[in-house]
Formats: sequence, C-alpha cells, structure tokens
Amino acid sequence: MVVVVVVVVVVVVVVVVVVVVVVVVVVVVVVVVVMVIAAAIAATGFSLCLPPPLAAVTTSAAASPTTDSDIFD
Repeated sequence: MVVVVVVVVVVVVVVVVVVVVVVVVVVVVVVVVVMVIAAAIAATGFSLCLPPPLAAVTTSAAASPTTDSDIFD
C-alpha cells in the first residue's frame, strides 16, 4: 500500500513539473516572438501606423539598451 502511495505521489510530482516546464517554455517563446516582431516593426518604421499602445511598446523596445545585434548574436 505504501508503494502505491509513493508511486502516485511521484507521478503527480512529475506531471506538475512537466506542466510547469511546458508553460514556461510557451511563455518564453511567445515573449521572444513578440519582441522579434516589435523589433522588426520598429526597424521598418511602421510604428507610426500602429495604435498608441503598440507604438509605445515598439518605441520602448527600440529605446531599450539591448540592441538587436545583442539579441540575434
């Protein structure tokens, strides 16, 4: 009976860890994609055509000390 409880606990812990890792990876991928798109939009100069919130995001991304060469190298 103790073995069954231990196995169930281990399985639950493994499932939780896998779910957390998957969520973190998805969030990181989404953030990177959004940053790349924002950098591309800012580089092509389309930021004036965007609504104010998106324009503010692209301008703050362009004004950040991290340059595009740092991201892509």
